[in-house]
Amino acid sequence: MTTIERIVESVSKAVESALGVSLLDIIVQIGATVILIVIIKVYFWKKIVAYLDGRKEAMDKELEQAKENHRVAEDLKEKTQEEYNELKKRSQTILDQAKLESDREHAKIVEKAKSEAAHILTSAEQKIEIDIEHARQGLREEIVELASLMAEKIINKEIDPEKYQEQSLQEFEKSDQS
Repeated sequence: MTTIERIVESVSKAVESALGVSLLDIIVQIGATVILIVIIKVYFWKKIVAYLDGRKEAMDKELEQAKENHRVAEDLKEKTQEEYNELKKRSQTILDQAKLESDREHAKIVEKAKSEAAHILTSAEQKIEIDIEHARQGLREEIVELASLMAEKIINKEIDPEKYQEQSLQEFEKSDQS
């Protein structure tokens, strides 16, 4: 055996013991793989590259569309937030105006109630004054009548000061009670 044959045999045994496959099997597998790569390169490579390029373009378009959709969504979100803030300001303005209007209306109602109360009080005071004046007038008339009666009795009788005072008081109390 020549040196080359021994080297080949030792390499073959080493490969077989390490991998569990003979060197000849490995060479056949490598040859088959090279032939397969050549066939793919010659007959299918352009189709595979075209498919991968088409897929890459489709993915790039989808990515661009997703970016555009994201930008549009951000714009809509910003616009919606601005509209929300504007509506919030408007609603606060409306609430403030309603509160101001209710305060004005409350003040008007209170002022009107005070005015009506003052008018009622004034009317009541006038009525009381009229009633007092009528009572005074009636009292004056009774005093005059009482004085007339007393004068009549005095003329008919002789005057006794104690009796006259007592009788005047009794007559005055009688007229006061009625």
